[in-house]
Amino acid sequence: MEYSRLSVELLRGHFDSSNHFSYRFPIIILTAISYKLFGINDFAGCIPPLIISCTILWIVYLSLKNASKVTLITGLALCSFSNWFTFYTDKLMPDIYVAFSVSLALFILHQYRFHSQKNTILYSLALCGTLLFGFMAKETIVLTLPLFLYFCIKDIWQKKQLTFWISNIVIGIILLFLYFIVIWHITGDFTKRFSTIDSNSYLNSCSYGEQSIEILLKRITIDFFTLMISQSMFIAFILILGSIIINGIKSLFKTDDSLNFYILSAIILVLSANFMSISITSYNPMCLDPRHYLYLIPVTAIPAAHIFNSMLQNRNLNITLISLIAIAILISYLSKTDATIMHYIPILILLIISVLTKKKTKYYSISMSILFAIALALKPFTSYQYARQVKFERQTEIIHNFIKTIGNNNLIISNPVQTRFNDYLNEFGQLSNNIFFNYIDSKKDTLGLLNKYLIINPHTEYLSHISENDIPYYVKNLNPNSKLVLQDEFTNIKIYKITDLFDPESDGMLIFNSLNNFEKDYQYWNNYNSRSVEIKPYEGDSCAKVIEFSPTFSVELKDFNLDSFESIYIYTSLYCNYDNSTNSKLAISLETKDGNYKWEGLEINKYLKAYSNWWKVSSTLLIHKNEIKQNSKLSIYLWNIDKKNAYIDNFEVKIIGIIKSK
Repeated sequence: MEYSRLSVELLRGHFDSSNHFSYRFPIIILTAISYKLFGINDFAGCIPPLIISCTILWIVYLSLKNASKVTLITGLALCSFSNWFTFYTDKLMPDIYVAFSVSLALFILHQYRFHSQKNTILYSLALCGTLLFGFMAKETIVLTLPLFLYFCIKDIWQKKQLTFWISNIVIGIILLFLYFIVIWHITGDFTKRFSTIDSNSYLNSCSYGEQSIEILLKRITIDFFTLMISQSMFIAFILILGSIIINGIKSLFKTDDSLNFYILSAIILVLSANFMSISITSYNPMCLDPRHYLYLIPVTAIPAAHIFNSMLQNRNLNITLISLIAIAILISYLSKTDATIMHYIPILILLIISVLTKKKTKYYSISMSILFAIALALKPFTSYQYARQVKFERQTEIIHNFIKTIGNNNLIISNPVQTRFNDYLNEFGQLSNNIFFNYIDSKKDTLGLLNKYLIINPHTEYLSHISENDIPYYVKNLNPNSKLVLQDEFTNIKIYKITDLFDPESDGMLIFNSLNNFEKDYQYWNNYNSRSVEIKPYEGDSCAKVIEFSPTFSVELKDFNLDSFESIYIYTSLYCNYDNSTNSKLAISLETKDGNYKWEGLEINKYLKAYSNWWKVSSTLLIHKNEIKQNSKLSIYLWNIDKKNAYIDNFEVKIIGIIKSK
């Protein structure tokens, strides 16, 4: 939605120089043109990425058109039926543009090396222009530099194609200079794109340079390959790996052969995708998200298609691939993904059939390639079926009609994804001047608008990655005066007209508040000599080290006068620092001498955005006064279940009274 918004802003004559996404010109400009021609809608938004995706398939076709039909079918299937490639073919995301740029650059280099060494300047201009297009689309195109540097250095060392590489260097410098002139003309600063990226950066799970060495090593040794296998993005690479095992590593460097050129290119790109840093200030490999690696799909599909054709006639290669697919089955099974059933087991069955088939008819190879394509298509087909069940078109129609019918000056509240979607359906302020309010980032209505609407959509709530704990009080506990104005049984969308945004922390009555900063002993806390100075505290001079159970807050509720309240709202928060993933829980317990009668434990790992750093975790418990048993004791603590290195600071507890339900 951000690219959609920026494209609309560009159409309106505004360029947001403070947003680093604004500098991704290909996606912003092409989307803006499509919006200009067809209006601000889903159809217009999907046209540019669809054209780019089809062009990638055309490049794969051109690369394989002189090969056998089996090779061509396999190559196109490996690319077009890759689930993530299919998923992003119509999405407003820059990664498909990067995949296009990498595929075309590799095709241009291959054509020049193996088919025509004339028109050197034209080829150099095409190669540099393609890479610049990719760089403008997304900075991660730099991960391909090792590939082009390898061929450049190799050719210069062997005194081959010197004119071509000198032309590329000169043209590349000129194009980059012109690009930075354009940036300077727009913003007044040559380096504005890079400074904006730096200012927009934030600490997250992909900040490997800011986390422990254990996290970094796990990322480059296990996590990358597990991701690619579990997401079925390494099917082509497994074929390539099987070929390398059979033919030997030395065969890779015979790049005078077209197939070896593609195999080596795929190997270099995979290794750089895993190991190369995207930061110049620290070693920070690429974040583990499938979309970042879409460019590997077409460049591995081309050599893998040739290898699949060879495999049908090569028993040794077939047996090797059976072993590799068996390993992939084990990894995907342990990762608990459906790739095991959807891809690897069907492919394994095909490989076993190939080994057992001794008499192969003239239709054998083409039949196997078609069956292989069907096996690859299973996952995209099931994804398509799920997408139809979500009824996105109906969701769009419901929300769009609602926005158009309620008029202006309304506050429309929902989850983060739905809020951005609402703004998009409102054409970013074109249809109405309603305010779209994200209930996660904002707790209070400071606008004082009379009409407030709450949209509850389970689908976008799921996409927002929020849990029950993240949803504010007034959403989970609707005011009895709230009016249901729309309910759709097919999408489970509900829209309420609500009267207020009650927040217990600001609107309730504070009964008790205690903050333990572990600088000293506090009443109601048993610190158990847990103070630590092993790491830098979040605040102050010390924090607490947690072995299994943290210092516990414990108080008898009879110490407080709760008679005038209908409900009690318990809020607790603390800052946590873990050096690795954890199963720890923040526990709130109500108990009597007979034991717990209410216990809630919040898993905290999702709130630790980057390990070895301090992160705030908060939890709440709402309990009706009639549920509170006599002589109840409230206990709050952190349970370090796996007993990993854990530190906490600024542990706070609030007990808030709610006079009546709001």
